[in-house]
Amino acid sequence: EHPAEVSNSTSARFFFFTPNALYHLCQLDDQPTANCTTKDSADFHSIQDGPHRLKVTAVLDVLQAAVSGLYLYAPAVFQWEVDTLRPSIIISGPAISNSPVMVDINMQEGLKTPLRPEMVDVRGGRLRDLTAERTPAGEKYLATIDATDFLLSVSVQAGVVRDSAGNFNKPSNFFTVDIDKFPPSIEKWQHFPILTPGGDYLATRVSTTFSERALANISKIQVLGAELKEETFRPESAALSFNVDASPFNLREPCDSDSDISVVSCVNVTFGPGALRDEAGLVNVAAAVLSFQVKHTAFASAGGTSVAAPALAGVLGAMLLIGAGVGMWWHRKRTKLVHLLHKVETEVLLLYPWMVQDPAQLATFVQMRTKNADAE
Repeated sequence: EHPAEVSNSTSARFFFFTPNALYHLCQLDDQPTANCTTKDSADFHSIQDGPHRLKVTAVLDVLQAAVSGLYLYAPAVFQWEVDTLRPSIIISGPAISNSPVMVDINMQEGLKTPLRPEMVDVRGGRLRDLTAERTPAGEKYLATIDATDFLLSVSVQAGVVRDSAGNFNKPSNFFTVDIDKFPPSIEKWQHFPILTPGGDYLATRVSTTFSERALANISKIQVLGAELKEETFRPESAALSFNVDASPFNLREPCDSDSDISVVSCVNVTFGPGALRDEAGLVNVAAAVLSFQVKHTAFASAGGTSVAAPALAGVLGAMLLIGAGVGMWWHRKRTKLVHLLHKVETEVLLLYPWMVQDPAQLATFVQMRTKNADAE
C-alpha cells in the first residue's frame, strides 16, 4: 500500500512484505536510513510539498534464506509528489470590447475535473461557448460571451474544480470589460492657414477631434482640392491633425467655375468607412466629409479682382474674351481654362514677375502654356 502518485496529503503510510525478512530499513529522500516504523510498514508526517522518494530494503533471516536459497532482494523504490496548493484561476481579456467578447480563463495547472459552463459566473452578458485547450502551463478555456449591458463581468467561484492532487480551486479574479456599442466619429474639427514669416501661404492645418480614442487609417482619408502633406496622430487625446497644401499650384478645381479667375481653393476631406477604429474594434460606417475654402489673398483684392499688374490682367482678360466667342466649345472648356489661367497668373507672379512689364513676352508665354495644356 502507498499514497497516490500525486497527493495533497502531508502524511503517507506504506505497507510492504518480503519473504524471510526479519525487518525492513527505510530511507525517505536524502535522510539517513533507519528501521521502518514496524516490520512491515512505515509512516511519515509533515511532508513538504514537492517530489519524494522512499527506498525500502529487507534484512533477511540467514537460516531461512539458506533453506530457500534467497539471500538478497533488490530494494523497493516508490516515488510520489505532494501538492497542497489550491489551483489558481486567472481570467484575462480586453479592457474594452464590442460584442461578442472573447475571454481567456487560465488554469495554473492541470485539472482533475473540467470547468463546465455553469461554473462560470457572467454578469451583463450570456456565455455562448466554452472551449478547453491544454497548454504547457496547465489548462486554458476560451469563453465567448454575448454582452447585454455596458459592463461585463466574469468570474469563477472557489471550490468548483479540482487539480490532479485533489485540491479545490481558489476563487478567480473578478474580471470586467467595458462594452462599447457605438462606433467612433468626428466630434469637432477646425482649420487654419499656416503662413511663412513674410505672410505667404504654406498650407492649411486641419485639426480633428474624435468622439473617443481611436486609430486613424490614413489610407481611407481622401483629400480633394488639395494635397495631403503630413499628419500628427495623438491617440491618447483622440485627435488627428494634418496639413493640406491648397496653394494655387495645387489647386485641383476652382470653387466657383463661373468666376473668371478663381482665388479660392475648395477642399473636401473625406473620412471614408473604416477610417477610424476604436479600442473596442468598432469602425465608422458612414463617411464624414469636412469641407472648407482657402482664400489666397496674395492673388486677390478685397473686392475679388485680380491684383496682377494691368498688363497681366489685360492678357488674361483677352484670353477669356477670345474664348467667349466660340460658343458651346467655350462653355465646355471654360472651367478648365479658368483653372489654367489662374495657375498661369500665379506662376507669372511668383516665378517670372519681370514678364509683367513686357506685354509681348507675357502674351507669348500665356499662349505657350495654353497650347501645352491643349496638347495634354
